Amino acid sequence: MDDIIKTKLIISLLEGFLFIILIISSLITMFDILSTDFVDYSQVFQLLSLRIVIISSLLFLFLPRIILYCKNISGRAMVKYNQNRLKNQFYTELKENDVREINILQYAHKFDVNLMYFKNYLRDQISEGLLKGELKGDVFYIEEGFKLLDIKERRLEFMKKNIGRFISPHRWIKIREISNNFKVPKNITILFMKQLINEGILKGYIEGETFIRDLSLQSEVKCPYCNKEIDLRKNEEL
Repeated sequence: MDDIIKTKLIISLLEGFLFIILIISSLITMFDILSTDFVDYSQVFQLLSLRIVIISSLLFLFLPRIILYCKNISGRAMVKYNQNRLKNQFYTELKENDVREINILQYAHKFDVNLMYFKNYLRDQISEGLLKGELKGDVFYIEEGFKLLDIKERRLEFMKKNIGRFISPHRWIKIREISNNFKVPKNITILFMKQLINEGILKGYIEGETFIRDLSLQSEVKCPYCNKEIDLRKNEEL
């Protein structure tokens, strides 16, 4: 409510200022027209006072819409920024402060996000297995013994579980493309892929900055993370 009142006050002040400019410039324009001998009508539009009248008139008419439009744009940008801040800092915040109880109202206020958005975010984390616990009232209790990972660790874990599915449609693929997809530094991606190659998880080799799969070698191997049989030719999940 306070924000709406402030916006209306700013618009009123600017509108009043523009109205004063419009009145003064209109009087000056009338004086210039009456006191000047023009050869043709096109010279009238060269008057600085007339140009000020036109500009101030347009601003007076459309300024409220322009301000509201800019306010809406900046508001949406701020909402998006806060949501991204939540995604990037939430687990780091929990891990650094050794938080085991998440007060939904406090954290929604802390990251300045909508309460419903924060609840949906928690549900998504739980459904993806990134968070485990129990919700009681407005407090989410993290399961005892559950290991919290920060965003870098979570991205690495996600890459470990899904890299097979991502590269399986490709005969060759740039390391940079894998790195960008999982948002993991390229050097870490290369080290991890070399580890998979050495352990026989991936069949192929790295040449320069490109991973080349060797389809002539045995394709079915066992994943050390989930103990499942992997067939990279059939686009299965690692």
